Amino acid sequence: MTLYRPRPGDPPAEYRLYRLADFLEQHGRAERHDISPPATLWAAARHAMPPDVLRLARAAFAAGDHHRAQLLFHPATDHDDPEALGYLSSLMEHGGDRAAAEHLARLGLPKTASAKVKPHAGTP
Repeated sequence: MTLYRPRPGDPPAEYRLYRLADFLEQHGRAERHDISPPATLWAAARHAMPPDVLRLARAAFAAGDHHRAQLLFHPATDHDDPEALGYLSSLMEHGGDRAAAEHLARLGLPKTASAKVKPHAGTP
């Protein structure tokens, strides 16, 4: 553990704060690299606030978990998020559903995307 040093402009802490030493954090990241969060986390994530859902969807996409990313990007399109619509279209195309991907790409209103296109059942 190392003493946390506040950044310039941060309010002073009421008590001492500690964080993991860099080497421990790096070791933990390497050990947990291939471990996926439990399914219950992803189920609960669909009910989070839209910006949080989008961040989780991007994280799933970056980790290569395209199935979960698609499940999270899908409801994000209901909140008029063009980024989510673009990701969802790419995931559908990657998964082999070219017609749905093209349909999503042509949709001008992301709010209608979830109502018109069902989530792809398979994983890309």
